[in-house]
Amino acid sequence: MLALVLVAAFAAGCGSSDSSSDSGGGEATASATAPGGTDAAASVAKVEQYFKGTYTAPPTEAPKAPAGKNVWLVSAGQAATVASMAIAGANDAGKALGWKTTVFDGKFDPSVWANGIRQAMADKADGILLYLIDCNLVKGPLQQARKAGITVIGVEALDCNETNPGQEPLFSAMPGYVEGTYGKWIKEFGRAQAQWAIAKTGGKAEVLYPKTDEVMGYTLIRAGAEEELKKCSGCKIDYYEFRQADLGPQLRQKTEQALLKNPKANVMILPLDSMVTSGVAAALTGSGRSEVLVVGAEGEAANIDMIRDGKPGMNAGVGIPTRYEGFAGIDTMLRMFAGEKPAPSGIGIQIFDKEHNLPASGTYAAPIDFESLYKKAWGVTG
Repeated sequence: MLALVLVAAFAAGCGSSDSSSDSGGGEATASATAPGGTDAAASVAKVEQYFKGTYTAPPTEAPKAPAGKNVWLVSAGQAATVASMAIAGANDAGKALGWKTTVFDGKFDPSVWANGIRQAMADKADGILLYLIDCNLVKGPLQQARKAGITVIGVEALDCNETNPGQEPLFSAMPGYVEGTYGKWIKEFGRAQAQWAIAKTGGKAEVLYPKTDEVMGYTLIRAGAEEELKKCSGCKIDYYEFRQADLGPQLRQKTEQALLKNPKANVMILPLDSMVTSGVAAALTGSGRSEVLVVGAEGEAANIDMIRDGKPGMNAGVGIPTRYEGFAGIDTMLRMFAGEKPAPSGIGIQIFDKEHNLPASGTYAAPIDFESLYKKAWGVTG
């Protein structure tokens, strides 16, 4: 249905737009356009595919879980819902296998992450699961963990050879996604965000993009979005910089300033949902720009409620079922303990908006009962 409605709106096709840029300090904007390409109707068709999603089932068989394993779950920061839900999933999965599990809150501080890895080693952990922590940020402790023979699983994280080509990889393994590695999957995530923006604006998306490179995953999301937007001759993208520490009043101020500098912006694309409730929604309302469409990310409960209620701040997102990722991380660890290769998790890409894939309540939910399927494969109940 969306395809039929939007194709009619796209009859005018993609227009053209000149590049412009603002030079200056950290809050300057820069824009880029590229000639020639995206057929808006093709974007609508692609979005329809993303509404259906690319998910497949997780593995149906698994080796018997070894008993008595001691596993540490190190989170980038439990204050982020994406992280706390993933760690909760991993914790429940580990306990279902009869393992001892310890949750460690990294508090968004690389020095604390490193301390968590060292504490796990001191506790003689058999395995460590890292969530949202790239290898290069904790390289020293990971080298020590490898020497100690500890299995390290990275989830939503990039290994050292990915962040710094030529360096030695230090993760034992990472869950696989339908689109391939985490890096390939998260870049496709950004492409999906951009495709929704192109489709919804009839190929005339003037995107305001808050930019950060604190974690390489954010860089890859942006790279995916840029690839799609630069194919669209009627689209442009402008940037303003932020840091995760800005979440709150500083992010609101930076967003209001960027909206003022970019009065024609009609879409925002965000790398994480917590930005909406920590400054972006308030900035849009306070600036009188509630008409700006917002493509968010993982699908936190408060953001889903905004979409359902039609409130400014969020109109769509690309779901990340982080509890599923926690289960996938534990399944990967189990297989490494058993001397087997990781199995594909089945986690793919799916867009949600007001008409598609909204849960009855709570956060975005994967279109697969992954928890029951994993437990059946592991031979556990409850």
